[in-house]
Amino acid sequence: MKVWKRLLMAACLCAACSFTALAAEDDPVKVERVKLKFESFRPKDGQVKITNLGTGYSVGDYEIINDSDIDNWNSSYCARLQIELTADDGYEFRKKGKSYFDLKGSDFYRYVSSDYDDKEVIWLCVDMAPLNRSIGVPLDPVWTSDGTAKWTTAYKAESYNVTLMENGKKKKNESVKRCSVDFSGSMEQGKEYTFSVLAVNSKGNKSKTVQSETLVYTGKSSEKGNSQTEQSGGWVKEENTGRWRYGSAEKSEWCANAWKLVDGIWYRFDKDGYMITGWYQDAATGRWYYLDASGAMVTGERKIDGTLYRFAEGPADMAGAMLQ
Repeated sequence: MKVWKRLLMAACLCAACSFTALAAEDDPVKVERVKLKFESFRPKDGQVKITNLGTGYSVGDYEIINDSDIDNWNSSYCARLQIELTADDGYEFRKKGKSYFDLKGSDFYRYVSSDYDDKEVIWLCVDMAPLNRSIGVPLDPVWTSDGTAKWTTAYKAESYNVTLMENGKKKKNESVKRCSVDFSGSMEQGKEYTFSVLAVNSKGNKSKTVQSETLVYTGKSSEKGNSQTEQSGGWVKEENTGRWRYGSAEKSEWCANAWKLVDGIWYRFDKDGYMITGWYQDAATGRWYYLDASGAMVTGERKIDGTLYRFAEGPADMAGAMLQ
């Protein structure tokens, strides 16, 4: 009897070990790092050579996602690419920040953002160097609700020339080295404001000018459906992740798990207070929305990954919802 029990126990242990080994074999292998090289960018047809220098994943489709914002392409413009990366069978991506991506090449300028679809697909956004290799335009010119103009660092920029327009007339000029100007002291509630900004390099070469959307200065926020926030403050970019939040860094108070209307544009923030980009589904309503690379909610028609989608343009509680 004792011998039988020992044999049974040994068989059970063997089976358990076999099951553990089998489970371990079935676990996906982590892609250690994403390594890409960018070459030969051509703005006329949007083509760029992307060489995969890593293993465990493949490079899929890509597109220029800021071409609709550019009326006449100029040699100082930087194209923003959105690239689909798909894990190979038996592999999965790690969810990490900017350091997870080893990006290089003569045409590569900077990492912008990455959005994960589970651990199998990454939507990677990068900016390409301008064709002139001398000076690039400041991208993403936006207002904050407190009257601050801000934009993304331009390629080889030493300073920026910024012009404030009030109701269509020039109000004020600034020359700054930072990527923001607080114009609130020169603004009046109820009036319309825009700003334009161009970059200047160390040799005095200037980029093409880009212009912001119009801001009706009120300092007030609005609501969207039942998910809203009255969080005050401004935009804050985390240095270690490159991700945006809205609120007060000093008080560690962030707009979280809510929509936020900032200067006429809707943004969505996750439970940790980070701005969402890409596809987003509202758990309460089941509606799908699309937030572009700047975080702005898309309305109207938009071509995404080669497919044309339509998004509602109003009223406020339905704006941005994908239409069937």
